[in-house]
Amino acid sequence: MAEAKITFAYKDLAALLVKHAGIHEGHWGVYYELGIAGGHTRLPNGDEVPVAIVPIGQVGIHRFDKPGGLTVDAAEVNPRRKRVTGDAREVRDEKAPTKKKLSKRT
Repeated sequence: MAEAKITFAYKDLAALLVKHAGIHEGHWGVYYELGIAGGHTRLPNGDEVPVAIVPIGQVGIHRFDKPGGLTVDAAEVNPRRKRVTGDAREVRDEKAPTKKKLSKRT
């Protein structure tokens, strides 16, 4: 039976998305596009109060100039594949096969 709840650390999620996108260089971290809206709601005791609603519009990865506490180095988590040619002394970088891109919301 599948787990009812599976959680990921920010760095683990960034590494998964870097691999999925086929990225092999740079420092990347997860980002969220947030919105904000206001409204009001009634509490269980009957009081009406103002509320803020913060929807998550999109989740993605963003390239950073420097490493940070929530970033991963794509060269470490998704290194380019190496291909050895007939001459054992010659090793070439080989691009990973293109993976299906995640659908983008527009």
